[in-house]
Amino acid sequence: MQKTLLSRITLNPAILFGKPSIRNMRYSVELIFDLLSAGMRV
Repeated sequence: MQKTLLSRITLNPAILFGKPSIRNMRYSVELIFDLLSAGMRV
């Protein structure tokens, strides 16, 4: 399960200046963690 989740995180220099993002989308991992820590539900 963990490998499946980690495979969704990608690094692409052309997207978000190389920050880790979700499947080459423009949602950074940092944004997802910020939203979850602010109380947003999955």
